[in-house]
This record gives sequence, C-alpha cells and structure tokens, in this order.
Amino acid sequence: MLLWPWDDWVRPIRTLFSRRRRSRLKQKGDKGVCSSCKHPFDTGKKRRVVDSCGHHRCYACLCAQDACPVCSREIVIYKPLHKTQQLKEKCEIQDSNETSYRKRMKIDNESGKDSIEINNLVMRYQERNSKRISQISNISTEFSFDAIFPTSDSITLKPLYFEVPQTEEVSSFLYRDWIFQEISKVIETSNLKGILLVGDEGSGKTSLILQLVDWSSFGRKRKSGILNDIAPYSMDMFEKLASQVVGYHFCQADCRETCLIPDFIHSLAAQLCQAPQLAEYRSFLLQDESSQQLLSLEACIEDPDKAFKKGILEPLVTLAKYPIAPGILVIDSVHESEGPSRSISSFLTTYINQFPSWLKVVMSVNTHDVTVTTSLPFHRVNLDSAVAKVRDDLRRYIQCRINRGSALQTNVSSCRDEKQISRFIEHLTTSEQATFLFVKLILDLLQQNHLVIKSSSFKVIPVSLDEVFTLMFSLRFPSTATFSKVKPILEICLASQRPLTAIEIFYSLESASVTPTFLWSEFTQTLRTLSGILIQRKDESLMLSHPALHRWLKNTKKFNCDIRLGHSYLALLPTRLRYPLTSEKQLELIFHLSRANLLEKEKCFKELWVHHSMITPTVLLKRPDILFWPDDQIIHLLLKSGADTNSIMDVPSRCPVLNLASKLGFLEIVKQLLKFGANINASDAFGTTPLMEAADQGYSKIVETLLSAGAQIYAKDKIGRCALSYAAEKGHLQLVDLIVESKNWPTILLRSQAIQRALIAASGSCNFQMCEYLIKIRDTSERSVQGFMSACSRGQTAVCQFFLDGSVAGQEILFQAAARGHLPMLRALADKGLILDTKDQNGRTALAWACIYNKIEAVRFLIEKGADMASKDEDLCTPLHLAAIYADANVVSYLLNQITDSEIKNKENKTPLECAVSSRNVSATLSLLKGGVAIGSGAFEYAQNHLKQYSLLLNKLLSDGVSLYKQGQFTEANHRFEYALGKATFGENIEQIRSRLQEGLRLCKLKINRKSEVEAK
Repeated sequence: MLLWPWDDWVRPIRTLFSRRRRSRLKQKGDKGVCSSCKHPFDTGKKRRVVDSCGHHRCYACLCAQDACPVCSREIVIYKPLHKTQQLKEKCEIQDSNETSYRKRMKIDNESGKDSIEINNLVMRYQERNSKRISQISNISTEFSFDAIFPTSDSITLKPLYFEVPQTEEVSSFLYRDWIFQEISKVIETSNLKGILLVGDEGSGKTSLILQLVDWSSFGRKRKSGILNDIAPYSMDMFEKLASQVVGYHFCQADCRETCLIPDFIHSLAAQLCQAPQLAEYRSFLLQDESSQQLLSLEACIEDPDKAFKKGILEPLVTLAKYPIAPGILVIDSVHESEGPSRSISSFLTTYINQFPSWLKVVMSVNTHDVTVTTSLPFHRVNLDSAVAKVRDDLRRYIQCRINRGSALQTNVSSCRDEKQISRFIEHLTTSEQATFLFVKLILDLLQQNHLVIKSSSFKVIPVSLDEVFTLMFSLRFPSTATFSKVKPILEICLASQRPLTAIEIFYSLESASVTPTFLWSEFTQTLRTLSGILIQRKDESLMLSHPALHRWLKNTKKFNCDIRLGHSYLALLPTRLRYPLTSEKQLELIFHLSRANLLEKEKCFKELWVHHSMITPTVLLKRPDILFWPDDQIIHLLLKSGADTNSIMDVPSRCPVLNLASKLGFLEIVKQLLKFGANINASDAFGTTPLMEAADQGYSKIVETLLSAGAQIYAKDKIGRCALSYAAEKGHLQLVDLIVESKNWPTILLRSQAIQRALIAASGSCNFQMCEYLIKIRDTSERSVQGFMSACSRGQTAVCQFFLDGSVAGQEILFQAAARGHLPMLRALADKGLILDTKDQNGRTALAWACIYNKIEAVRFLIEKGADMASKDEDLCTPLHLAAIYADANVVSYLLNQITDSEIKNKENKTPLECAVSSRNVSATLSLLKGGVAIGSGAFEYAQNHLKQYSLLLNKLLSDGVSLYKQGQFTEANHRFEYALGKATFGENIEQIRSRLQEGLRLCKLKINRKSEVEAK
C-alpha cells in the first residue's frame, strides 16, 4: 500500500481543495453582483458567467482579465512544476520526513486515519481527472462555456474538457486569409456539407480550428497572439465566420474520452444548447426531458445512433423551418479517433446527408489518414507544403519570427544580410517536409543557439521532423544515462489513456519497486528536464506537446520508449493502493494489465491478479463503456478471469453483452464472447437476438460470424420480425442477399415466410430497390400483395405505385385499399381503369369491404365513381346489410340517402334493421330508425335480451304514433300504439314507455269515437 506524507502532500492539497470549496459555496449565495467589479449582472456585457475556478464574474471582466482576482487574494495555487520557491520548501520538508515516509510504503492491509485521508485525496485526484468540465483552453487561457452561456439546472448535459497543449505562454498565430476565405465561400455558396482541411503533421490544422473556436461565442477573441497585420475587411470576414461556430470537438489520442462516439454525441449536444445561435434547440431540450435522457452519456453508450438522430439531428432539422444563419461544427484531428471498430469519421459518414442545410462541418485530417474521410461530401483544402499558398504562409511566418527575434536574426545572418535571410527562408520553405511545426522547432533551436548556421549551404539544419526531434532529444539528453532517467516518465505518459498529474506519475514510478528509488525533489528535477516536451494543462495534468512527438517516441530507435513498461507502471499503482477502486479505475487497471509485459510466461498470473484486485470480473463486463476501450484485450482478460459471458448489461434495455456488442459493431469482442461460450441466441426483453441487432445495423461481418457459429436465422422477436426483416427494412441489400443465400435455413417454407415478412418491412420503409430484389427471388402474387398491403396500410403511395407497375393482382389491391380506406390508392386504381364492382371469392365488392371496415371516405369515393349499391355477396347481403352489421351511423346514414330499397332481405331473411339489431350495433340501429325503415316483428325477436335495442324499437313506434296523431291520422296512430303495447314486455324505462303508449292509445280512441259519433249524426 502507498501512504503519502501528511505534512508534505495531504495537508496542503486538502487545504487547497477546502478553500476552493468554501469559495464556491460562498459565491453561490451571491446572485446579483460580479465578484470582480462589484457591478450588478445584466443580460448584456455584464451578464453572469462562471469562471473555471467557480467564481461568478461578468462577461466584461472575464474577457478583460484572465486571472480571477478573487482567487489571487484567497487561494495559493499549488503548482510544483512552476513554483521554484515552493519546490525548494517542499523538497526540504520531503527530506526531513523521508524516513517516516519510507516506513509507510507498504503493500499489506493496514488501517488508520492517515490512510483514510490519503485514500480520499487520491480519489479526489481521480475524480478531478475524469470530471467533465465545460471549457476549452490552451496552456495560458481557459474558457468556461457554462460561463458564456449559463446552463440551467434543467440541462444535465456537460461538454467535454478540451485543452490544446501549447509550448508558448501566449500562442502565436499566423492569420492565413486565403484559408478562411475559402471556408467562408464554401459555407455561403456551396451545397456541399462541409470543408476538409488536409495536411501533414504540423501543417497548422489544429491552430486554424483553435482560432475559429477562440473567436467564436465560446472564446475570448484575443488579438495578442496574431503575428501578422490583418486588413480590416479580412478581420470582419474572419469574425463573422467564427461567430457561426455552434459546436466543436478536438480528437486527442492522449485523452481517450475525446475519441469515443458516445462522449462526442453527449458533448456536442451540450455545446449546441449553449450556443447563443441555437436558443430554440436549448428551449427544445428544456421542454422535452425525454430528449435530455436520450442524450445522457448512458443512453449514448447504449444506442449512439438513436441518440444522435433523435436528440440532435431531428430537432436541428425542425429549426430549418425558421430563418436561421449558417452554423459551423468544427472537428479537429478526426484521424485520432480511428480504431478497430466504429470511429467518429465513419459515424459522421452515416448521417452527414441528414444534416440540416444550414449546418456545415469544418474538419481536419492528416494526409496519410485521409482515406477515412473519402465518403464525406466535403470540399478539400490542401495544406501541404507543395501548395504555393502554403509556402507563402511559411515564408511570412519565418519572416515574422526573424523580425521579432534579434537572436534569431543574428544566427541567420550576423550582418543581417537580406539576401542571406531570403536564402534561408527559401531553404526552409522548399524542404519536402516543411510544415509549420517543423519550421517553428527549427527557428526555436536557432533562437536558443542550439543550432548555429556557419555557411550558406545550411547543411546543419535538419531536413525532416524526425531529425528535429532527434536533435532536440540529443541536445537535452546527451547520454543514455540522462535519457534513462526520463524514459519511464515518457513511457507512462505514452501508455496512459488520459493526461496524468505529476503526483500520479511519481507514485506510478514508486509502485514499481518495493524500495523507492528517488525522492520527490529528484523527480521534480527530472520532470523539469522535460519542459517543452510535457506540457502542463490547467487541471495540472501533463500531456505531450504534439501528436507527432507521440508517434516519434513510439517509432524512434535511439530514444525508443517501451509502452508496455508504461502499462506495467500504471497497472502496479492501483494494485498497491489499499483504497477500494471505482469501476472506472478497475477498467483502467484491466486495460493496462492486459498490455503490460509482467510475467507473460506465467500461466494464469494476470487472471489471479484480477481476482485479487476487484470484487468480480462480471461486474466490469456488465459496464456498457467497456466495449469502447481500444481493443478486445481487456474483454479477453476478463473472460479468462471468469466473467459471465451471458451477463446482462447495465443499460435500460437490459440486453445481454453479446447483443450490445453486435449492435455496436464490435466484431472482435463478438468473437471473444462466442469463443468463451456466450449464448448466441440470447434475447432481450423485446425478443431481439444478436443476429437481429447486427442485421439492423448492417454489420455483415458480424452476421457472417454469428451465422457460422449457428445462430438461429429464423428466430423472431415479439412482433414477428426476423433478422431478414431487420436488414430489409434498413435497406442493407448485400446483407439481405447474404441471409437469403445462407445454408442455415432448416426448411424452404421458413425461408419463404421470412422473405415475405422482409418484403412487407421493405415496402413499409419505401425501399423500392429492396422490394424489387425480394420479388425477383420468388415472384408470387401472394408475396407481392402482402408487400402492397404493408405499403397501403402505411400510406406509402409511391411504393404502392411500384407494385402496381409490376405483376400485382389489381383486384386484391382494390379490396385491400378499400378496406384500409386509402383514397390515393383507390384513385390510382380507378384511373388505371380497374372495374370497381369486381367481386372476390365471397362475392363481395370493394364497396362491401369499405362498409365492413367502416371507411366512410372510401364509401363516398366508390359510390361517386358508380359502384353498385345493390350488389349482393354469397349471403345475399347488400352493402347496407354489411354496414348495419359492422359500420357506424355515418356510413349507414350515407347509404340510406343513396338507395331506394332499404328493406331488402338477405339469405337469412333479415332486413338491414334486423341485421343491426341482431349484431347489437346500436348506432346503426338508431340511424336506420331515424331513416324511417319499417319495424317488423323480426326486429323485436332479435332484440330479445337486449334492453337498449328493445327500447329503441318501442320508442320508435311511440314516436311514429305521436307524429301520426298530430297529423290527424288517428287510425294509423292507434294501430302503432296497440302494436307497441303488445310488444312492451321489457326494456329500459319500460313502465314510462307503457304509460305513454296507453295515454296515446286512449287519446286516439277518444278521437276515433268522436269522429264516429259525428259521422253517425
């Protein structure tokens, strides 16, 4: 176990954190005044922003002064790499407590107050390094995005923390007007989706992207770092271009989370809702909590495609309905995210054509990796030195550096000969590998007199970037002994998946030996020799100054670093610490352990290490983010350690690990899981199998792997879809062909049924090419009709027309269109000249089917087109009979108004009224009675045991009797009342109905008697 000296480390760092925490709590109570200028906040230049330290300041103070004045008064920043006096004091303290510190360096399990405090300290350091901070910064400046656009408590999205390492305190930048003009021209006039900046390492791609972000609403618009003079109109154009930036992303191989698709989606959504240009999108997220949940990091890990499409693309597309200025999304070094599985570039390729027209992408990529972006419809800007404009930029940069540095001028030409300087500039710019990084490093060496030009041939100057790095390291580490001191530090930095702090590097080195090898003072002195190679970030972590240096250290022979040793150091550190590791730290341990070169010849050694370092490997295997680690070695080690291959992932869908791996396209992980016995037909709560997940996403290699391993090709989910249906619905033609031609089908019948389901799915998604392919496989009218039925039911008129143009039976289509009430399809059939009174095998016409399915619009259309309303089916039922049985009052009333004979009887000797009564269709019964149909004795017979229907008939007779009485037809009214009284044996409110009938009968008889008396007289 590692125990840290209390007085040396724990106390000052705990004091630092407690002061920061108290300061932030104090500032939370102040909601109306800037902590710097003491002016009240408003919605303009004095709007509230949150600085990176947590203090609330106004926007004007934040832009005018980088350093927080409150922090400078209240907090003593602890930076062991840059505070010489503090280092001296701490080294003295370290030496005085060396003996007690060494005694506490143990591996056994001890308990005590000091160890608890140290554990808390280490966990704070780990949480700080993995914490999401909404800011981007270079080495000297830090921008807070929550400050520029304060996030409401309802918005739970947080952007990633980006920091571009810079060796200079204020980054110098050469304004390259022609590049920004070309970007602006493409954005304003071109229909292309974006711009691709292509160049070699060090060609200035990241610097260009960083300046766009720096001058956007997320940055501070600093002019101090610009080397050359800029024309006012050019500056206006540049500011306008930068103001259109609504999101950004920097892919950095040194920081794993910046290269992952789920983190990219989550961070991008957070930036979009913070962009002032997209206030509508922010309002959308505030009003729709489900969208925020969909964009949570957990949801992005489980289904990144759904999160990106539903949470970002679809809401942004709706914004296109309103007037909106062009927006720019900038993505730097997209090649850094490339790996064995899906990358950010391939992910964007899938959805780039669905981007709204107003949103453009500015992306950068290395020349050697440009193939990863070949499918993107982007305009390319070449930044290689072979381009004349790039060489002009290099000349201007060199000239600016020479003009600003007297030492550099003297080294290039002691007498400041302009011709000598011109030859020097031409020599650098015409080099085959001339880039801005190459030129900058050469000029730095010349300015520091590490290189001295002695002749006009300039032979002393390196000709490539690798030679520059070799010269730099040779000057700094002239012997093997001097380099061996820093080599472990570089190996740790190369192996780490995130930037580490100096403390973490120090204890990683200490953990590799039972007896510590050097003091903290020695370590800091060694670390100081790496100044300019390792850059300290704002969170006090360290990272290499440039990705090109990262590549060179892995490939160079003279200063070669064994990354596997770095993994060994990083695996030993958490193992020797006693405090419980978080699951994230356990994953890091497994990753480094799987790549370390520790006792490789010993069998089961690493598996035993895993069991002694955590609770159970299955718990880690259930974490969804484990699938996004660089390769499958971590999965392999967990499976060898006994992790359950059929464990359920900790995601909302609760799917097995093989299902999620198949869905996300991790082929090697799928192979590993199958190798260790995973259930190949395991399904989630919806019945979806790994084969269905892979087919839905179009991963043909995973489908091949699953089929060769014996996956059930005919398995169906809970709504009856199989893998072939999933592939057909998404339009994966090659994958459909692979599944159809597979030998895994048990019978021809199952294959035929699957093809039919796939045709239905393809027609529902309007995929004509897929429909045509599936029909050609086995062209049967039944399958075609099924496909048309699906298209008809979903209202896919274009697909329906596709089937009509083929070999589909028109009569079947007519009946289905009428039953579905699909007017566009009925019109298409009528225009085609199809006979509308064609009968099916049961003798029913399209009008009959429309009545059965209660489609009033279809009924009206067919009758207007001349459909026969008196046609009868095999049961002698007319459309009115069928409407009385199945339809509602609207259809029945419309038919009654169109026909003359409403009392025609069917095969069972029933009138439409009797059909309605016997089928208990109250609305149709009421409509027929209102239409004036006659009530026969059969109607009362069929209404037995149904009170409501029986009462309707009695009330109808009562109403008719009253009407006849008022018209003076007393004999007919008397007949109605007598007939109704004879039937009034039961029903709703029967006593009231009987009393009214008796009263009506009495009045009728009275009128009849009086009339008889008058006639007798």
